[in-house]
Amino acid sequence: MVRWTALRSWFLVAALAVAAFCGCQASRISAPSSDRMFIGADLRDADLRGQQLDRHQFDGANLAGADLREVDTSEPYATDIPQNTSFRSANLEGADLQDARLQDADFQGANLRDADLRRTILYNDGGRTAVDFSGAVLDGADFTGALYDGHTRWPDDFDPMERGAIFLGPGVDLSGLDLRERRITGVDLRNCNLSGARLMNAWLSRSNFQDADLRDADLSGAYLIGTDLQGANLAGANLRDVNLTTAEIMMHPGPPEVLPADLRHADLVDADLTGATYDSLTRWPQGFDPLAHGAVPVELHRGLRGFTVQENRYHEGR
Repeated sequence: MVRWTALRSWFLVAALAVAAFCGCQASRISAPSSDRMFIGADLRDADLRGQQLDRHQFDGANLAGADLREVDTSEPYATDIPQNTSFRSANLEGADLQDARLQDADFQGANLRDADLRRTILYNDGGRTAVDFSGAVLDGADFTGALYDGHTRWPDDFDPMERGAIFLGPGVDLSGLDLRERRITGVDLRNCNLSGARLMNAWLSRSNFQDADLRDADLSGAYLIGTDLQGANLAGANLRDVNLTTAEIMMHPGPPEVLPADLRHADLVDADLTGATYDSLTRWPQGFDPLAHGAVPVELHRGLRGFTVQENRYHEGR
């Protein structure tokens, strides 16, 4: 019995062949899991919205005016040999890539003139292959709200910040920015100023917020699973309904002037701290019991001690 994915792949190849023979272009494409080769294909105005496009090859393809909103080119599973999604020398003029996750994508030599790349994800997450725009034509491309880091490669003399892109990296001033519902996972944001930032319902898992300034930030509903908040200042932050599962909320080893994690004035109503680790210097709101919310004292987490009420202590209103 032929699997549906194979049938879909066959129909797609047939559709592209007919389109090429007739000189017309494809409209709605459902990217198959088995056939990822679209080299030189005519995909003008194609609708690829929301498709998983990891390891696909679009080298030299014509994607002018294509709808690529919310596509995901990142490799979903860790591999020993990273495989890019390649758009080398492709024509993406006027294409719509809003909210696309473009990690592991190669745009070397591509034409992205007047393309819409607002709110795209362009940073390196957990050792992925850097997004590469080397030699690409970016005249008129809109990068407003796109997130990139020091690994992202740009054409010579191109300044992404002048096009509205946001740089993510240690020590960056992101204060007051509206990043609600954005995906900022696996990013190094040590010592960043995020005071007053709007991070409601944002995905911040596995990111490093050591010594970050998160005072008065709105993190309500945010996902902070596995984040490192050692030394972070969360005074006045809104942490209602936040998920802090397995996060680290303590004072990290450092010089004497390094402050402990400060949540004294944070709103922790309905916060999930399951497995989050803290130490005796972590500052909690008056009357807040981290144990009741699932947090684990670092001594107990390390399996060395902490099995008595005396060791499971916390600072209250410090």
